[in-house]
Amino acid sequence: MDYRDTVFLSVAENLSFSKAAEELFISQPAVTNHIKELEIKLKVALFERKGNKIYLTKAGALVYNHLKKIRQSYSALEFDLQRLNDAYKGVLRIGASSTISQYLIPEVIASFHKRYPEIELYLLNGNSFEMEQKLLENEIELALVENQASHSNIKYIDFLDDEIVAVTGSDSVYAKRKLLSIADMQELPIVLREKGSGTLQVINKVLSKHHIVLEKLNTIIHLGSTE
Repeated sequence: MDYRDTVFLSVAENLSFSKAAEELFISQPAVTNHIKELEIKLKVALFERKGNKIYLTKAGALVYNHLKKIRQSYSALEFDLQRLNDAYKGVLRIGASSTISQYLIPEVIASFHKRYPEIELYLLNGNSFEMEQKLLENEIELALVENQASHSNIKYIDFLDDEIVAVTGSDSVYAKRKLLSIADMQELPIVLREKGSGTLQVINKVLSKHHIVLEKLNTIIHLGSTE
């Protein structure tokens, strides 16, 4: 890959010449020139403009898919070479769901940095759906999520077992019960995570087995995190 390829990938992923310029720390005219040079070299138009927005042409999408694979292969090559020399360097972008970011990641990052001090870590957090989207769009290299496998083009590996429990105030009538019935579940005022959350997806799956429709629960609040 040469620098024009890098510029093209940035424009394709941002769908913006100005954002690509900011990302690469070069001027917008320089970005435009690199794209023009690549189009001349390949003898195709890579982008088309519709109003104020730009889009990949069919040829542009084809070039993007191939260059993305080349970039991934080159990154793997660099990693393997560094492993031979026992000198790991570079940038690793990790995405994690809110719960994992709060309770698991801090200790893991500390251990990772101690072992690989030359690797620069970036952590993004959000719900599981958002992290999967960032992974599919190559904004991150690794996503730590809580939901079930939902994308055929993402490889899922189980790394930790966890459990979800219902909690209530100590003065609640339900706090004195050892079990809650299905009828109780449908009448209780409940606080749940927001849509897109892996936690909510798991809860929904369990409730479905008992023929409970999530939308029919007495949900009073959807929270953006477990805090």
